[in-house]
Amino acid sequence: MGTKRDAYMGKLLAIFEKWNVIIDLMQVKSKNAHAGTRVQYEKQVDGMREKRRDIEMKVVELHKVSGAGWEELKDGLVESRLALGEAMNKVKDGVE
Repeated sequence: MGTKRDAYMGKLLAIFEKWNVIIDLMQVKSKNAHAGTRVQYEKQVDGMREKRRDIEMKVVELHKVSGAGWEELKDGLVESRLALGEAMNKVKDGVE
């Protein structure tokens, strides 16, 4: 039987997959935008990719932490994940 941490890690993997699809979609749509708008979208997409990489590094740390220490890291990870999700939604809404 899996632990809470295993379940959380599975949830994160599903979220990362969704983010990858959204980022790829936004990249394709931004290429069809006007030049000025395209540059703005590409900067935003690059920023989201960087934030996603930061979160992925935190996930690696989460793997390394044993016992109850993972809960503390998880709380910070949740905040980062929610902030990136909100940023992605704003950009995605602007591209659609």
